[in-house]
Amino acid sequence: MIAARPLATLSMAVAISALPATPGLAASNASAAKAASARSFTASVCVGTHLHYSDTPYYRRWPAVREALIDSGIRHVRDTQLASTVWPYRTVAARWQELASAGVRATLGPPHDRHFANAVARAAENPAVEATEGANELDQTGAGWQRRLRHTQIALWKETRKYANLARRPVLVGSLAFTSHWSQVTDDLTPYFTRGNLHSYPGGRTPDAGLTGHLDDAEPHFGGRRIWATETGYNDAVNAPPSASHKPTSERAQGIYAPQLYLDYFRRGIARACLYEFVDERADPDRDDGESNFGLLRHDLTPKPAYRHVARLLALLQDPGPKRPGALKFTVSGPSTLRTKLLEKGDGSFWLALWNDVSVWDPVTRTDRYPAAATASLIFGGPHAWSLYDLRSGTTPTRSGSGASLNLAVPVIPLLVRIG
Repeated sequence: MIAARPLATLSMAVAISALPATPGLAASNASAAKAASARSFTASVCVGTHLHYSDTPYYRRWPAVREALIDSGIRHVRDTQLASTVWPYRTVAARWQELASAGVRATLGPPHDRHFANAVARAAENPAVEATEGANELDQTGAGWQRRLRHTQIALWKETRKYANLARRPVLVGSLAFTSHWSQVTDDLTPYFTRGNLHSYPGGRTPDAGLTGHLDDAEPHFGGRRIWATETGYNDAVNAPPSASHKPTSERAQGIYAPQLYLDYFRRGIARACLYEFVDERADPDRDDGESNFGLLRHDLTPKPAYRHVARLLALLQDPGPKRPGALKFTVSGPSTLRTKLLEKGDGSFWLALWNDVSVWDPVTRTDRYPAAATASLIFGGPHAWSLYDLRSGTTPTRSGSGASLNLAVPVIPLLVRIG
């Protein structure tokens, strides 16, 4: 265990009184907060892809999709490992090799049909494979889905044990479309998976809206295993009918919520979160089809705000490491909607992410909201150099300075403070 760096013994009473009073803020004594590694955060960032879908840009415009994915900084994808007479693996094998060579790794879910064994064998050959996933949302397949969930999970576990390239890699339990349905699963599946699995769409609301309920529903069935959310995110089909199962947001709201979601899920202990998905699969000029509008890129591969903001977040927090993170003595004071996550890079710099967890979109009236920034005070345990980074403006500091305290206007999109 690497000890935290020595901390200054500046009297916190002096530090607090030296700050101008800010209405609505309650000061508290600084304490040493343990950081998570920046590398573990960037490794938690994942996105869904569909490399095999020949009628989408993933297939038809592959070189541009590949470059956009690599340029985004996202190094983990979730996809389906297809292998049949209709979807032969060899069609996209070279493309998986290109991603693997660029450091992109994949969680692969073989379809549980008559091609299942062949698909698992192809997953074992896939140079990008890092995990396999159980059946997808069987709770939407009618009566008896619980029995099918058990059968398919056991089958995946046994089949993956046959291959050296899969046997020691994570196996995810099959996902459910509605986490409340876990209450209907009476069988203990924990012998047959090493990771829990959530599908936790916020429904056009803030990223953590409903997340506590999702975790409460599912965690008791995961036996203490680490949890990955293999589907979550936002579509921007703002003209979809009111009956649409996935409530839309504007592109602006998606752009604010996407980086916030990655940080918030990581803050809540979810080891990996996969936004659905990387590219809008089909053109939808009327923007009335949710399934065609989940992408970080539009169908023509132009970037949405979400793509730009996530790419900037990852660029700022990129960290070759390794270094076991230490602790930083600080206090943040602000409203109850203020959220924070402390990270540390291998070079010893701390990066504090802050955001104001309030709605920027009304899912009922389908209109953007423009909430004021949260007023916050950041107090260190001693003087530090600091720089502020706003994802909306790029990857260069918007403000820099030094001292033992800092007053901040914290927006809804994460604000990064580099310390040290």
